[in-house]
Amino acid sequence: VRRLLLRKREDDTPDAIKKRLGLYHQRTELLINEIQKDTKVVRVNGERTIEEIQTDLVKIVEDIKNAKKSILMEYFIWRSDELGEQIKNLLLEKAKQGLEIKLLFDGLGSMGTISKKYRKELSEVGVEFRYFLDIKFSILKFNYRNHRKMTIIDHKILHTGGMNLGEEYITGGKKFETWRDTNARIEGEIVNQYLTIFFTD
Repeated sequence: VRRLLLRKREDDTPDAIKKRLGLYHQRTELLINEIQKDTKVVRVNGERTIEEIQTDLVKIVEDIKNAKKSILMEYFIWRSDELGEQIKNLLLEKAKQGLEIKLLFDGLGSMGTISKKYRKELSEVGVEFRYFLDIKFSILKFNYRNHRKMTIIDHKILHTGGMNLGEEYITGGKKFETWRDTNARIEGEIVNQYLTIFFTD
């Protein structure tokens, strides 16, 4: 609808564009109202921020350091690079403190990106990790991928958004000069829905 209404036309005038914009907003509002009729409203309490990815990574690290009971992490891409090593060392420390730690990597997105040594270090301290539908065991699972990106701390704090766990999401890697992504830190009832998603996956 948006593309049809806002697509540039040869006979466009300021008034015609304004009229189409108004029609677009009216239809959008009607659609939102229809969705809300059948949608459960979930309260989001506490802090909810959207920031530069470097800042959000700092917040994830801080929350991992301050975790008291559990750390759940699920990512499409997880690398054992500089960032991955930083996160791993934190997880090793928290596991030794007795926290429950569960990790879920996508079987395609993280295929070949995590070293054997890295996985061994996690296993040795009791960190549980799994590959979501590992394609090494069945090529039929190739197209069934898990693109979720989330960290859940103590079943209370959620980090989610567009970033995967790789150094290129900070520096841009070899292909890009820099990288811009968006993440959110959320507390509230909605975290329970993400917990359900995590344990279902």
